[in-house]
Amino acid sequence: MELAPKLGEATSKSTLAPLLLLFLRDEVVDVRLNILKRMELLAQWMASFESVLLPAIADLARDLQWRVREAVILSIPALAGSLGGQYFQEHLLEIYVSAFTDMVGEVRLSATKILPQLLESLGSDYILQNVMPRLNQIFEKSVIYQERVNVLHALKQMAVEKVSSDLLTLMMTLAIRGAHDKIPNVRFVASMSLEQLCKFADASVVAAQVRYETVHF
Repeated sequence: MELAPKLGEATSKSTLAPLLLLFLRDEVVDVRLNILKRMELLAQWMASFESVLLPAIADLARDLQWRVREAVILSIPALAGSLGGQYFQEHLLEIYVSAFTDMVGEVRLSATKILPQLLESLGSDYILQNVMPRLNQIFEKSVIYQERVNVLHALKQMAVEKVSSDLLTLMMTLAIRGAHDKIPNVRFVASMSLEQLCKFADASVVAAQVRYETVHF
């Protein structure tokens, strides 16, 4: 895949893409992993390759090997940055959100770690409108408390300078709910998330959250 930038888009599409598809479907786990971990090398041309490679990547998101599922999630920022928000919404969002309820903790945590990159490439408004409602849903319908913990880790990851006030307000509201959870571990992670979120909140946002807590708890 390191040859792709040197070969150019047309040659890469005609010669490399079929090989990559075979490797993505290889029975050896390390072969599949090596391709997924280098997906950013094709990111600039992914719009041309997506019809060939994306179906295989979607299949790997359900792979029995958790390292493969994790690698798919870690490749999403490069794909989203190349293909844009609309494509992410239609083809990658479900893959991404499903990682928050994966049976393996490493996969769930990796879904939170890529959020700063998604926030950078897709923007606060996109995350607010398309990702946060899904995280809220996972939090509310969580079967195990670890899923709520993971959502709270996600909020902490999005506490960055470029986050919009609207997104920050919504995240703080969810974190406050976590701070009142019956499970101590959830409350602990919620407190850490709130501490980080408050670093980027102005006085009006904090005041709004104080009012929310006064009314609801």
